[in-house]
Amino acid sequence: MMKLIRTLLAALALIAVLGITTQQRAAAQGNATIQARATIQAALTVTAARDLNFGTVTAGIPGGFAVGVTTPAAGQWNMTGEGNLGVSLTFTLPSELTGTGTPVPISGWQALASPSSTPSGTPFTPTSGTAVSKFLSGGALWVFIGAIITPPVGSSGNYSAPIMLTVAYL
Repeated sequence: MMKLIRTLLAALALIAVLGITTQQRAAAQGNATIQARATIQAALTVTAARDLNFGTVTAGIPGGFAVGVTTPAAGQWNMTGEGNLGVSLTFTLPSELTGTGTPVPISGWQALASPSSTPSGTPFTPTSGTAVSKFLSGGALWVFIGAIITPPVGSSGNYSAPIMLTVAYL
């Protein structure tokens, strides 16, 4: 009988110790809350506003035909996005125009990033595949592009090639 009483007392003591330990662990717990936060930039939109247009030219003229970045024939993209942030401009530029005859070389690329729809600022030389950093002043930017074509003898008809501008936030 004595052994049974000792076993019961030991079991009660163990239950008491476990109960105290559980209560102490529960009292030692805590919690805190943090917030998930984000600042969302306005999406960049790029619009092809005007093709680079050399008009009607004559084949075989030495020096070729140029369209400057400040002329009405310059190619133009308009973009909008988050105000006063930097953007990278990456151009994909063709080396020739293709059409019904001999391909027409295109070179002498010039571009201009303007804070308004009127071309102003310092022209730069875009290189295909190389990013150029510019500033999205007030949430808008206008990019103008010009080049030189040199139609060789034997080229006639309509010619074209795609010019792509990719824009991303810095």
